[in-house]
Amino acid sequence: MIHVLLYNFKFLLLIAASIVSIGILITIHELGHFCFAKLFGVRTPSFSIGMGGPVLFSKKIGDTEFKINAIPLGGYLEIAGQAEIGQGDQKEAHATDAGSFAVKPYWQKVLIMSGGVLFNFIAAFIVLIGLFWTGMPKTPFWGSETVRPIINSVVDNSTAQQLKLQLSDEIIEINGVSTPTIALLMQQLKENTQKTVLLKIKRDGQLLNFSPTIEKTGQLGVYFKVDYLPGVSLTTSIKKATYAIGTLTKKIFHDFTTIITKRAINNLASPLWLVSFFVSSASNGISFLLMLLVFFSINLVILNLLPLPITDGGQIIITGIETLTGKPLPEKVLNWLYLGTWGLLILLTIYLVIKDSILLFWPKIKALIAKITSLK
Repeated sequence: MIHVLLYNFKFLLLIAASIVSIGILITIHELGHFCFAKLFGVRTPSFSIGMGGPVLFSKKIGDTEFKINAIPLGGYLEIAGQAEIGQGDQKEAHATDAGSFAVKPYWQKVLIMSGGVLFNFIAAFIVLIGLFWTGMPKTPFWGSETVRPIINSVVDNSTAQQLKLQLSDEIIEINGVSTPTIALLMQQLKENTQKTVLLKIKRDGQLLNFSPTIEKTGQLGVYFKVDYLPGVSLTTSIKKATYAIGTLTKKIFHDFTTIITKRAINNLASPLWLVSFFVSSASNGISFLLMLLVFFSINLVILNLLPLPITDGGQIIITGIETLTGKPLPEKVLNWLYLGTWGLLILLTIYLVIKDSILLFWPKIKALIAKITSLK
């Protein structure tokens, strides 16, 4: 009984840590907007951490009311003179005085609007420097090209559990293709998603063959042993971090363009999957969690630079058009653009949540039904 309680307590702590981690990314983003707004003398009536639910904490400092809301997802900074549809009560959205966003030069507006992605990028860079300095974990995002795919744990109700794969099993081959590293293994799994493959496992010096069907997520349902690169000097860490953040940015940007050009929305993940992924990965240690935060920070940067009306990139384009024409775009046009984009985003989120719910929970539900049926 005590063991079960401790396990559940640890699981709840991992969920809390995951949600807080995601909240930190968003807070850093909004802090970037806040700092550049203050730099150029623009008022910021409210700074909210979390979206919705009762206000847990509120304190006014200067002209800004800082709030922490009960639901720790999302965040929002109100900027005087910048109206944003769908962001609740904005008391100074249409301000035009000297302390408003509306009257500032375009270059200052661009810096204020891009401050969020700039801070996310800088934060990711600083964390990477620290990780290389103290010892970078070898993850699927970095360093996996040198890590052998040795199983550390098996996910409940997964394909791997059905195959009865074990701790310290090493996946050495898929369909005759050698998989000496995690990077090569992940490539083979992705190429054979939802296909039945011939899987070769090395266990205690013996070779075992299996014929599983790769899951829809392109996975087997295993976690691998986390290895670490040795720590290096601060100067070398900065050089390695510069190269790493460039490499990660190119890779993530390529993934985004592939999703858009091939309309592969099934490769997108819902907030539910994001939290689940953080929870399942956080137990590998703080270094691994920090690497995840770096990965999702860069994702947030690229996502916010997409030319959509509700993103920073879209806002920069709209403000640029207004600057060139010398007049604001018609409010009705903006309303339809904002509402239409929000509507599509909500529909996409609902679809992704349903998709990820099926992937995450349906195997467990089937196992429960099977167990109940066997008791009859």
